[in-house]
Amino acid sequence: MPADILKLTKFLSLFGGALSGTVRVLIAAALLSIGAVGTIRAAEQTPIIRQVQLMPDVPSPCIIRNWKQVAIAQDKLLFNPNATGQYMPLFHLVRDDRRNVITFGLPDYVGDIRQPADGSGNGITDMGAVWGATLVGIDKSSGDYDYVKMCAAYFDRRPNHNMVGNGIGQSDPAETFWYTLFPNIIFAGVADRYPGETDISDMARQSAVSWTKATAALTDPAKDAANFDHTGFNFHTMAGVDNGRWKEPDAGAGVAWIEYAAYNRWHDPAFLLAADRCMRYLDQRPADHDPWYEILMPFGALTAVRMNAELGRKYDSDKMINWCFDRSAARPDWKVNTERWDGIDTAGLVGGTDGPPRFAGPGGYGFAMNTFVWAWPLTPVARYDPRYARDIGKWMLNAASAARLYYANAHSHDGQTCPDWDGDPEHVIAYEGLKYRWDDPGQPMLATGDPIHEHWGPKTDYGLYGSVFVGVYGALIAPTDDPQILRLDLLATDSARPKAYPSYLYYNPHNNDRKIMLDAGARPSDIYDAVSGTFMVRGAAGPTPINIPAGHAIVVVLTPAGGAMSYDGTKTLANGVVI
Repeated sequence: MPADILKLTKFLSLFGGALSGTVRVLIAAALLSIGAVGTIRAAEQTPIIRQVQLMPDVPSPCIIRNWKQVAIAQDKLLFNPNATGQYMPLFHLVRDDRRNVITFGLPDYVGDIRQPADGSGNGITDMGAVWGATLVGIDKSSGDYDYVKMCAAYFDRRPNHNMVGNGIGQSDPAETFWYTLFPNIIFAGVADRYPGETDISDMARQSAVSWTKATAALTDPAKDAANFDHTGFNFHTMAGVDNGRWKEPDAGAGVAWIEYAAYNRWHDPAFLLAADRCMRYLDQRPADHDPWYEILMPFGALTAVRMNAELGRKYDSDKMINWCFDRSAARPDWKVNTERWDGIDTAGLVGGTDGPPRFAGPGGYGFAMNTFVWAWPLTPVARYDPRYARDIGKWMLNAASAARLYYANAHSHDGQTCPDWDGDPEHVIAYEGLKYRWDDPGQPMLATGDPIHEHWGPKTDYGLYGSVFVGVYGALIAPTDDPQILRLDLLATDSARPKAYPSYLYYNPHNNDRKIMLDAGARPSDIYDAVSGTFMVRGAAGPTPINIPAGHAIVVVLTPAGGAMSYDGTKTLANGVVI
């Protein structure tokens, strides 16, 4: 079918639902023959994410590390019990006789003297290391140990909890939402990638059941929406907890992701009800009440876009995605950076900005964990709603370049706080963050962290709790033959999703059209662009040139050559699979 007719039949499928497919094709051909209809685009490339518009089209300098190589080398170093050097090895086996489990532990920081004598660590770091390695193709269920099965040690079996926590056999949702919800999200991601680990999968399901109950307890019947304006949740009293110092309202976003992922895996309508109650809470929240507290808001943004695309919901995804980038109302010293520090573009880094109380003074403080994790849920957004493709592509180009600044080899001896640590010759463990200034206005930008400056324990500022998530970048980002055009894999970090064909985002930051080579694979494929709603190439195989317009993004889907096209409302399908 010619491309113009295909676009028009898609248009007619949206507004002529009673027409048969054949009639739509005939009407489309007739309209084209008389020139009655012009070009129809599936997704206009208009700016949506405000902070991204403040970022450079091309960061200067633009230096992209081989992030997959970094993630693979880091995994090798972290899990090496014979690693040498100061504070090495990092890996420890842990025996918990009280719970009759054997697991493993990694410190949150290199040289973290707070780590218990048994070597146990925290769920965010340990499970994060398993998740990050899995994303770049390392099977963590095979080898010397089944590290996937070992993640079960973080399941809290207490009857009132039955969920994953950040401590071995312990969850503390009453103290803080995010320190329990984020381990649950990591665990659910791991369980989704290892469906054969049935015990892990069942624990992920039980965790979702527990948060379904919490959501019901927090729901206002009049609004049929949960209220997460609390610090945490007490599973004994089944009520929200407020410590009088801060609230973590983005918990609603984290629970929404957990529940919708569970619904897509197990199809229990109770999970969908809970997800909708969380999304209604976010949807009804005023735009100027940004709920971003720590790490969870992007998971709610992805859930909004997925539910809109898959279920026809109308959640305000523009608002929620901007919440992930703008200065937060819940935590006013947080936003996504758009600045240039000491002559170097650092746009795209996520964390603190200039403002009280913690980051007062010029500049800000980007954190490795937040920067890597942000890309996990937000990059797949472009597959479900290609309107965001250009903004996501531009942000990821900036972030992929600036994130190198978390590593020692991007700095001089004076540009980092722990330059003499010798345990990481390949520079694959990141500092906790990048600080524009600490105390001295004349001080250079620093790769650093809290421990040394704040004198609270660990002997270095190398933060494993953030560094382990570099696998997100390793899975998402691949180079092309243009060093400033990245290939972003839109399926790599998306969990509990239906069947999909290979899907990639390419953003062209240049002011002229560029051609790149795309490997279409050995079997012939039709190359579809979800942004324009057209097929770019038919019957492609092997290296294939594709054109990307200046300043635009494309979302390429490799569909079976000659696949049968159909439409379901706003969905376009090839051989019954949504593209």
